[in-house]
Amino acid sequence: IKVRPGREGTESVAKVLTALCKHAVGPQGEYVFSEVFKDGLVKTEAYLKLNVNKHSSPGGDIEVSHRSFFSVDVDPDAVEYDLNKSAKFVIDREWKDKEEIDFKYPDKAQEISNGIGLGDDDTNGLAAYLIEDDEIDEYDESSHGGEVSRRKYRYLIREIWWKEKTPGLRVLDVATGTSRVISGELLEKHGKRLKGDGRWVTSDEAGTILHRTVMVGKVVLEDEENPLGDQITDIPYFRFSPDWDNGHAMGAIEDLISLNREENINQTLATRYLGQTVNSGWIVDKAGTKAEAKLKQFGSVNGIVLSRQDYGSIEKIKPNQLSQGHMILSEQSARDIKDISGVNDEMLGIDNNKVISGKAIQLRERSGMRTNEPIFDNFDRTLQLFGTMLVKLITKLNIYTDNEIRAIVSESDLLDLKMLQRAHAEITQSIGGDLPLPATPEELAPNPNMMAMVQPEDLQMVVEGIKTGIRSAQMYAERYPELKQNWDEVIKQHATEMLLKELRDDKVGQYGIVVSLSANAPTVRMQNMLELEMVQDKYGMITPDVFIDATELTNKDEIKAGIQAVQQAQAQAAQPKQPAKKKEKAA
Repeated sequence: IKVRPGREGTESVAKVLTALCKHAVGPQGEYVFSEVFKDGLVKTEAYLKLNVNKHSSPGGDIEVSHRSFFSVDVDPDAVEYDLNKSAKFVIDREWKDKEEIDFKYPDKAQEISNGIGLGDDDTNGLAAYLIEDDEIDEYDESSHGGEVSRRKYRYLIREIWWKEKTPGLRVLDVATGTSRVISGELLEKHGKRLKGDGRWVTSDEAGTILHRTVMVGKVVLEDEENPLGDQITDIPYFRFSPDWDNGHAMGAIEDLISLNREENINQTLATRYLGQTVNSGWIVDKAGTKAEAKLKQFGSVNGIVLSRQDYGSIEKIKPNQLSQGHMILSEQSARDIKDISGVNDEMLGIDNNKVISGKAIQLRERSGMRTNEPIFDNFDRTLQLFGTMLVKLITKLNIYTDNEIRAIVSESDLLDLKMLQRAHAEITQSIGGDLPLPATPEELAPNPNMMAMVQPEDLQMVVEGIKTGIRSAQMYAERYPELKQNWDEVIKQHATEMLLKELRDDKVGQYGIVVSLSANAPTVRMQNMLELEMVQDKYGMITPDVFIDATELTNKDEIKAGIQAVQQAQAQAAQPKQPAKKKEKAA
């Protein structure tokens, strides 16, 4: 997930927001995304949930989780892929420990222990209330496996996120260009004043109050208005479905179920016929009762020894050959599965012993990817909606403190050249100058023509003055690398403060979300590396940091820091040195 500057946004702030999103999602985010993708392929739908834990830190912590299709009920009238376009509610069910709930809601413990509504209130009944529709089919909650045993130790908790529509007022700030809808107490308190102020352009519009209601049975444990702040009224759930068409979802494997069943049946029948005929029997000339019984009982035992005296001639009946028809049908079903799904041998990494070029393999991989492009498009759309909400939470709720942002900026090297140049210009303008460069030996040497004009009685004093100046210049030249490093640090700190100011300022602009192919995939990194080498060979202008980021190395930051230290040392060594003895001779 990458943040891109939109209208009046800046690249520097977008980079910081990208780093904050990555930090907020954390290393577990990739696993959650993978689980949502896998679950959606199989179960037709899966959900990403975004929440803020307000009790874990002063600003709260972002929490990302995967919710199963069987745990979440969505407004059935929400036919758009984006839930927040039309969904009035989302109901999330989860079994939680009884003691945890009793200690968390002690004032509700008596109501819960009395069994008020436990299991009597069904989810669709609640949904019918929220959308004012009594024609929803009844939902049998007891059909959820294991519910009876779980009730001994756990409560089935319903977390309902629902939207309440109220009279609202859209307010456009002419000075800053920002716009929002206010309702409820804000509308009552400021509505009349805003309508009469020339700075604001107002229009009546429906307002939204987001509720988070937690229930067990019919007992309401808590109901919180606008739990994500007054400026965020979106439900923090994001749907992923491989195939979505105006409210109808279909899983990626739905078209393959019958083919897979047919393949299994054919292979099973072939195996059964083989098992039935492998011990087909014996042909003998004669057999007594005992001998016949022995043959029936032990005839299929490995290493059995039979006497011709008991049976005369003896011959084992040859088993039937494996049913080629069933095997051919089974193989055809397997080929049909690949053709319909678009997942060919190259995408699966199967060596089919075909002698084809690497370029041909790559083209076949891309062909398979193109067949499944709608699935990845939908998942990109899910992550795009998720990322947009994540940026809102970070910017509107001030999840990260200024010190935390400073630390992330310094660790990730997010200050670009333009921001540093702006900071340098502001500082030099403020103090009236830049850090001067050390003088070269030629600049320190006295001008012979000027020395010729010095009076004999003043020569000693002039020479001493020149020596003093040379010594001062030498001292400055020796300390220049340190001064330059401090000067650059001051500029960097000022640039960081400028970045923070833009990040906190609502006037700065808008930002969008771009979902790109993760560079964590080894094959993608290999491809990126090859392309980088081609550009380097042709133009020769790529920095080492870019190459290191494209590798599979785990200690990239340490390597880049080491390279920067070596480069700084080389730059310091290249600074002009001015031996004292030569300066004095020149004087």
